[in-house]
Amino acid sequence: MTKLTNDEFRKRFDGIASVYSEILNPYMIYRRSSELLLSAKGKILEVGAGTGNITSFLKDFSNVTLSDISEKMCETARKKHNCSVVCCDAEKLKFPDDTFDTVIASEVIYYLDHPDLFIKEALRVLKKGGMLLISSANDDMRIYDIIRNMVRALGIKRMYFDDGNRRFIKLENILKLLAENGFTVKKAKKIVPIPSKLFHKVNLVLEDTFLNYFGTFIIVIAEKI
Repeated sequence: MTKLTNDEFRKRFDGIASVYSEILNPYMIYRRSSELLLSAKGKILEVGAGTGNITSFLKDFSNVTLSDISEKMCETARKKHNCSVVCCDAEKLKFPDDTFDTVIASEVIYYLDHPDLFIKEALRVLKKGGMLLISSANDDMRIYDIIRNMVRALGIKRMYFDDGNRRFIKLENILKLLAENGFTVKKAKKIVPIPSKLFHKVNLVLEDTFLNYFGTFIIVIAEKI
């Protein structure tokens, strides 16, 4: 299947914005948020924020800026959160150099036409010592996406929508992009081997073993050198 362009993804997300939060799996959002926000600090930009589901776990929203390529997602985010919302492509961020202490990109990088351009843009808008926090679907475990699509076809809720994406990005490729573009990686791990809240405690144990290979998500924490 040919990858959709950034603009084609924008149109798909425009069409789902009004119910986006309702169809997400709350456990998956919670786990990604808890891992990423541990390293968040200062002035925060969430890129590809949708309706702000990751940073919504923060107690203080005063230093948060949300951005997304979808105009409809941005409209919904403005209604939900009392913060700055800027509609823009992750590869062309509309912010001055050295603006943020933290950039968060959760489930964004594999949608992009040019992931390297986003990494360069994140470097540009981050202050020295700033943190880039990335989560991505684990390309080694595409079977989860196949199963999810089958379950979705049966009409079971909270299985996300068909975003048209069937390609992800390998952890080693993310690490290579970061190393080539002025970042040092502080942490890289795979989380949630069993994608269900019922197995939360089991997941926490498995993530500290070799079985983390089967994690649904990749978490990468990197610092601007």
